[in-house]
Amino acid sequence: MCRVSKLLKSVLWFLALVLYLLAASFNWVNLPPLGFFLSPNEGFWQNADPLTEFEITEQFDGLREEVKILYDHRGVPHIFAGNISDATFALGYLHARDRYFQMDFTSRAATGRLSEIIGTTGIPYDREMRKKGMGLMTENIASHWNENPPHVKTYLDPYLEGVNFYLSTLQRRRLPIEFKLLNYGPTGWTRENTASIISFLNHQLTLRHSDKEATEALEKLGPDLFFQLFPTYFEDIPPVIPDDWNQTPVLTGSTVRSGAQVENLSAIERFTIPPKGLGSNNWAVGPSRTIDGSVFVANDPHLSLTLPSIWYECHIVTPEINQYGFSIPGVPIIYLGINQSNAIGTTNVGMDYLDYYKISWKDDSRTIYIIDGNEYELKWRREVIDVRGKNSLHDSMPITPFGHMPFYSESDHPLSDYAVNWRAIQPQEDQLKALSHHHRIQSVEEFTAMAGLLSDPPQNLVYGDNNGNIALIITGNLPLRETPFDGAFLREGNTFSNLLSASIPPKHGPRAINPESGFVASANQISTGPNFPYYMLGDFNLDRGTYLFNALDSMQTIDLRAMKALQTDNRSQKAIEITNALLPIINTLSLSEAELEWYRKMEQWDHRFEKNSGEAVFLKIWEEALRSIAWESLRDSLGSATLIPNWKNTIRLITQNPDQLFFFNSDPDDQINGHTITLHSFKEAVNQINQMESDSPALWAEYRQASIPHLARIEAFGHPFINSGGTRSALNSIYRNTGPSMRMIARFKGDEREFYVSLPGGSSGNPGNRWYDNHLENWIEERYEKVYIGKNPDFIRPGSDVIIRLFPK
Repeated sequence: MCRVSKLLKSVLWFLALVLYLLAASFNWVNLPPLGFFLSPNEGFWQNADPLTEFEITEQFDGLREEVKILYDHRGVPHIFAGNISDATFALGYLHARDRYFQMDFTSRAATGRLSEIIGTTGIPYDREMRKKGMGLMTENIASHWNENPPHVKTYLDPYLEGVNFYLSTLQRRRLPIEFKLLNYGPTGWTRENTASIISFLNHQLTLRHSDKEATEALEKLGPDLFFQLFPTYFEDIPPVIPDDWNQTPVLTGSTVRSGAQVENLSAIERFTIPPKGLGSNNWAVGPSRTIDGSVFVANDPHLSLTLPSIWYECHIVTPEINQYGFSIPGVPIIYLGINQSNAIGTTNVGMDYLDYYKISWKDDSRTIYIIDGNEYELKWRREVIDVRGKNSLHDSMPITPFGHMPFYSESDHPLSDYAVNWRAIQPQEDQLKALSHHHRIQSVEEFTAMAGLLSDPPQNLVYGDNNGNIALIITGNLPLRETPFDGAFLREGNTFSNLLSASIPPKHGPRAINPESGFVASANQISTGPNFPYYMLGDFNLDRGTYLFNALDSMQTIDLRAMKALQTDNRSQKAIEITNALLPIINTLSLSEAELEWYRKMEQWDHRFEKNSGEAVFLKIWEEALRSIAWESLRDSLGSATLIPNWKNTIRLITQNPDQLFFFNSDPDDQINGHTITLHSFKEAVNQINQMESDSPALWAEYRQASIPHLARIEAFGHPFINSGGTRSALNSIYRNTGPSMRMIARFKGDEREFYVSLPGGSSGNPGNRWYDNHLENWIEERYEKVYIGKNPDFIRPGSDVIIRLFPK
């Protein structure tokens, strides 16, 4: 009944939208015909969950043996097949059955093809994705499969057959409701579609960069002050890999320093960057640290929260494999999870993966460029954007050895002469090949070999097995740099020696296998310490990694309860450091009674961002006020788009060099320093929160306003409010529309295996299905499900009300 109510709500939402668009004379060409949408035989009513037991039987020529698919009581499918190819066919069938709109929409979003379904509204987005080079990246990923290597024949091609077989059986009345709302239909699934899903992951995890802003700041501040304000390393943050290296670099980076200049950067059009907070936590704990000699592996990738969920939970059993975990609709692999002997999890490496190069032209015609004294003619990439109900748009983009030139045709753009070299566009390895090894891994040696095949995006890959081994390997095409800031600024493109194309040798890649500490862990902090022989430049997390390391380091008798508590911990390392550093330097004699009350609250606070915490709200307001006041003059000088020192360096400068901030005071006669900035910002925070609390108490969950939107932002299909604790700087990193996209904990002790999961969604992409968001409440309440990871379908069938049988024809 509740699902029908949700669908009725969506209809009311839709009708209201129709009236609004008519009133506003908005030209949106893809409104669905109301007769079809409201039809009881074909319209939205057919998307309601039937809530009855049923069995489906299908036949397909390409199958070799029968496949059984049993949905358990949680709506999670368990695939039992006689071979891997048939199992992968079944996975494609299930992805299409449960998540095809998600697959189609994500593929279109990845390659700039939304205008095909939403008309002119999608043109700006599509153009930007084309400028970023997403189409080129997708083509390059798919090119690895042109020779039909074995893993393509075993995994990708059967998967495509499974997707397209299901689509061939899909009746119009059973179309996902989003297709009905947007008035279009499925077009099939190809290799390029799968490549586009992989491309979108690369986009979300590797696009961040600040070369333009860093160059402007360097020019205006000078090197000494710039490097003081924007350090690359903090000695109190434990690196992902223990700093005990004794290797000697065998290669050097580029030999030409950056020398490009740019003007008016604060006014330029910027690429839309993926949302902040896309990080993760993972760790593995060895037998020496646990209460009973178990090995634990934990992972919670922090990604954009959507309904349906990014992940598709499933279980695959064949004579060769037994793997339970999380796949991504559109890709024929279980990315993360547990097999018969080990578990694997991942976090993102915040590596600087993109550089800008200024092209040196022969003349003002800008058709011939010069590199190392030689002349080269521009090559062009043609882009065609099909627009629903309109003529297609045709764009062209130059291609150079330094990358493509997204702003070439905009002559007044400060970066019109720059090429973008985004390493993810030219993947060195076939990611699908590496991922196809996941379920086959039986030892730490095989894990190490598989990790060496992964090039994009760079990841912190964690491992634990039933033999007591743990490991963490940083994978990827890691840029080779000559200095700590090599690649941080705009660069000259007049010599090939300035191109950052080399990578750290794989045999020298950062890794930790069975370290003395008894654990490995990452939370997107800096990958390596000062003794590592290569430089790691990137946007690394400043807080969660420290908290995670300290927590694990202090535990000696770890059990499952401790693992769950740590993964859902709302305590903030940032809050710990800010309050410990700044409260002692506040002159309490300068505080009013109301200000003293908040001072005492913050002194006594446990630094936990619980849902009803007022102190958490105060800390957030105080931090923002502190940085705003401290760097007001710097921001005025450099412009609104400039870099601002992060919170950690701000409090370090305030406490260690308080008078340094004087240089950024707009009024030299106003004797202000770090201590007075701290006091003023504290008073401002008290003023703001007292105004907030004039009506009702300030509560963190209400202030944070976290939610889980629908993938296509259809309001009725999302979850409007997450009433929980958590923040970006806590391990339970829930903030706005990002957070733990799933939680998993694996336990091994000899032949014993256990797997616990928590997911903010369900298996179905249909808002009218009871399995659309049935796991969400447990996720919000920080509860886990112990799942079945055995090989016997009889243990699932009693709790299953949906059975699918696929037979060879």
